[in-house]
Amino acid sequence: MVLNNPRVSKRRIATGTYRGDTTDDRQILVGFKCALVILVYSAARSAIMLPGKVVTIDMVTELVGGSGLHATDGFTVYNTGDDLNLAVDYYYLATEAD
Repeated sequence: MVLNNPRVSKRRIATGTYRGDTTDDRQILVGFKCALVILVYSAARSAIMLPGKVVTIDMVTELVGGSGLHATDGFTVYNTGDDLNLAVDYYYLATEAD
């Protein structure tokens, strides 16, 4: 689902789910370049993605497996090292970049 905010010009928010397939370097498409992505699965593997950084939701552990914001559309998840593509359902909220 993509929501258009009439108060803010050309800023969109996308929410959705994806089912992990245990692969690395998987792109999740949302329809725009992201400025921020929040992923939720469990307390241990929920994450916040910002340009140049991916951290667990408690901001304690930086994930370095390769997950992050995609250059043009959505975000990329890795199973190895990050556990952001396990064979479970993930929920996300993504905001559009400038």
